[in-house]
Amino acid sequence: MEESSSNARSESEPPSPPRWKGVQSLDLVRQLNLRSVELLCRVAENGDSQLEAVVLNRDAWISTNRDARHALAMLPFVLVDAHFMDADWWRRVSAIDPHQHGASSDPNGLPDDSSAELMQETMMFAWQTARWDRLAAQFLLGMSFRVANIIAGLTPQQVRTIAAGEPHAVRIRWGDDPLFWRDLLSAASMADHQRLATLQLAGKLRICSELADIRD
Repeated sequence: MEESSSNARSESEPPSPPRWKGVQSLDLVRQLNLRSVELLCRVAENGDSQLEAVVLNRDAWISTNRDARHALAMLPFVLVDAHFMDADWWRRVSAIDPHQHGASSDPNGLPDDSSAELMQETMMFAWQTARWDRLAAQFLLGMSFRVANIIAGLTPQQVRTIAAGEPHAVRIRWGDDPLFWRDLLSAASMADHQRLATLQLAGKLRICSELADIRD
């Protein structure tokens, strides 16, 4: 009797919602974000950046302590971008002969020599995520579905070649919006968790809006 009652309750309960597979990648997102934040702090300290988000917030970047850097890294999306919404750019670089790749300068890219290593890490994470789950790639990396398809179709050698040939393609997300970064740096430095949560939501909504605007 008890068993039938238990079965009846089980049958009447709604099914558990499926677990979003992107959750498994959040630790990798945070590791990549921490490396990105540390690089941006060095770029600000060196004073050789043209990025508004860095130049206009230079003191805030330089004074960001360890706890604040880890707070920034906790955002649930990658803080850097590599033309992830530009399918034309990815078609072009994926079609270039490996011997024709050349590291071109980019005023919106990261000037520090460490950007080459960051680009390698970003590319490998983007490739693995796009191959594993296109939806996760969209929301974790702000990547259009068409770019995700292009990256997923690359070979490991192509991934390494593109990363080595385009080291300055990696850039800070929303680098032309210094006010967003000022708010984010301030909230992280003051350990204002409520403000960080609000900015986190704003960032996720912004990525969704950008993805919705793409017509590729």
